Amino acid sequence: MRYIFTILFLIITTNSFSISWNKEFNGVSSSEKINLSDGRKVSHYKNSGNWKDSLGNYGTQRCFGTILTNSEKKIEDWKLFCEGMDQNRDNFVLEYYRNTNMEAGTGSYVFIDGTGKWKDLVGTKCKYAITYLDNAMFNFDKCKSNN
Repeated sequence: MRYIFTILFLIITTNSFSISWNKEFNGVSSSEKINLSDGRKVSHYKNSGNWKDSLGNYGTQRCFGTILTNSEKKIEDWKLFCEGMDQNRDNFVLEYYRNTNMEAGTGSYVFIDGTGKWKDLVGTKCKYAITYLDNAMFNFDKCKSNN
């Protein structure tokens, strides 16, 4: 009985310290492309914009990366990093992962660096969905951290 109580206590306390939040990131994107003879494209991609989250934080974010898409615009290779700054001038760096269609899709990212409150989130993985209207981008993130 003591063993069961200990396990239940650990489950409850572990779950009570997890934080869930959402983040909206909207901005403008651009890319320079190299067209390959087989229909694939290599893009030097960048975006920048503003974000706000469900915890009351807000700030700016910019991203740079290289993307290889096939002739159907599906991502074949992806290397993208983003740097954000919040209202307190604390910074974070994210590494993004995605293999869906370039025009809209879902993926994930990991906090790989941070200062201030973001430092505790290094290693946290989040999910996101993104869509575009011309060069405008709309990004919605869901994160959960036990830190």
